[in-house]
Amino acid sequence: MLAITALTTEYQENPLGLDEKAPRFSWVLTSDGNNIRQDTWRLVVKQSGNAVWDSGIQTDEASHLVKYSGQPLKPCT
Repeated sequence: MLAITALTTEYQENPLGLDEKAPRFSWVLTSDGNNIRQDTWRLVVKQSGNAVWDSGIQTDEASHLVKYSGQPLKPCT
């Protein structure tokens, strides 16, 4: 099984009210198999149930401090 764990935003799990206009996201990919790696990712950021940023599918192994690249977010959201 493949799972995303330890999802953080600016090094915090489940942060409430960040004051970052472009926060960074990190995650850990875990698997019960051998030699499993990430080669693509996609992030969708929602505010009040509406998508405010969709990264689209990125062909990249990044999973640490991936920067938000949408419109500036409102403070403390």
